[in-house]
Amino acid sequence: MDIAAFPDDILSDVCLFLDEPTLGSLRLTSGRFHRLASRPFHRNLQTLRLHLMRSDLAHLSAVAAFPALAAAIRRLDLVVPHYNITSRLSAAPHGNETGLGRDNDDNDPTSGGGGGGGGDHPRHGAARLAHREREPATRRLPGLSWKTLWNQARHTWCVVCRSIAHARVRPRALSWFQDTLGCSLTTNGICDHLHNLGPGELASLHDVLRGLRAFSVSFAPPVDLWNIRNELGGEMADPDHPKGVEMMRHVLGLMPDLRRLHLHVYNASFRGDHTPPEYCTLATVMRAADLLALEELTLRGFCVSEKYMVDLLRAHTSLRYLCLERLRLTAGSWDNVLFAACQAGNIKRVRLSGLWTLQGVTKTPQSCTTSSPEAYISRRKMRIGRTISCTTLPTPGTRGQRAT
Repeated sequence: MDIAAFPDDILSDVCLFLDEPTLGSLRLTSGRFHRLASRPFHRNLQTLRLHLMRSDLAHLSAVAAFPALAAAIRRLDLVVPHYNITSRLSAAPHGNETGLGRDNDDNDPTSGGGGGGGGDHPRHGAARLAHREREPATRRLPGLSWKTLWNQARHTWCVVCRSIAHARVRPRALSWFQDTLGCSLTTNGICDHLHNLGPGELASLHDVLRGLRAFSVSFAPPVDLWNIRNELGGEMADPDHPKGVEMMRHVLGLMPDLRRLHLHVYNASFRGDHTPPEYCTLATVMRAADLLALEELTLRGFCVSEKYMVDLLRAHTSLRYLCLERLRLTAGSWDNVLFAACQAGNIKRVRLSGLWTLQGVTKTPQSCTTSSPEAYISRRKMRIGRTISCTTLPTPGTRGQRAT
């Protein structure tokens, strides 16, 4: 497909793939991108999707080389797989590039159902091989089955890598990131990749990010930080990833005009009374007084304290929508956090789901007072997980509240 022949209005929302062939009908090398970026179409370009198949982000310099293009971008989708998976996936003639196949058993990393048909395992037999041959051509790219990768290259793969690959086979898997927030930096390696950037690459990243209005980042440790070894050095993975946390804080500081932010930690376990790792503590990733222009904030999988959340809500006077999901409160009460959200006045909608305390998950509050909006939320709005309007929350002493 000769994308250079497309009309400029079609290229205003184009999906650019750099460096390696990927799923989809469009492929651009970095040199081709340089040639296209000099064309007038960049004046209308609002969406830029870069699927980088290597662990570095060097190709962002191609965007920064054209200031008009970098200034026009308001939506950026980055997908950075864990390490250089394409070199591993090009070795076998069966399966597909993503290591995923049909929908059966996709949630089980040890099953062959999610492994691109799994035809490289002797137990799968001729029937499954024949079935895979009937799949669409885009599902038969060179690669290894997920089961083989899990068993033979377990130290270089994790659930997050699999979810990124899953999104390339079925684009709807990231539809919330791409359609709602617009910008998605989805990687197992925000802790493993970004701290390796050089000064020039950081400058390129700054040029691209500073004009963004929406940003979503999902980062995670491997499945088991204490059993998965680093591919390069063979040493045990650091469960706290201090360099990655510092880089995440630095990246957020590059977007002062951000309006919508989604932060998500995968695989965060809150069971037990152990001290949470540093990457799970929101205060180490985002300062309470950062990004004051935010209008929508979604937090998932973090540990927070009451004081931090109250300071965050008081500082962000422009906040209109707040989503709290799978958060663990390390100190204080959720009642006071919710009251701070209601009393702020600027927050119009709140979504709550799976709020944890030190004692466990809070599904139905057991110790609510008559002045607690949490009791009203859980009883009057059916179940946690529904989006509620702060304008309908009663003030203390008004009709509609009752003690538990």
